[in-house]
Amino acid sequence: MGDSISEINDKLWPTLVANWKVWPLLQLINFALVPIKLQVLYVNFFGVFWNTYLSFQKFVNNPSAGDSNTVFLPGLVEGGSFEVKMEEHHLGQTAVSHP
Repeated sequence: MGDSISEINDKLWPTLVANWKVWPLLQLINFALVPIKLQVLYVNFFGVFWNTYLSFQKFVNNPSAGDSNTVFLPGLVEGGSFEVKMEEHHLGQTAVSHP
């Protein structure tokens, strides 16, 4: 429960501000310029990108969590979840590992 509250505290406000920056402008364009027959398609098109952004926001680490190179992916393996750790090596290559 504490992790959920921490995640809400860290991510809700920035996500809400992003929502206010994106959707009013898109809807203004939608109602002013897009023909009525295409308005649903227009919103669905941008909705795909918005949902991708929301998914990204959900699965990146909390800023207060400490290790910014670890992404927590719940439910990807049977019986639970695992963490993927990104490590940059001296040649600039990125390695992915999990316990």
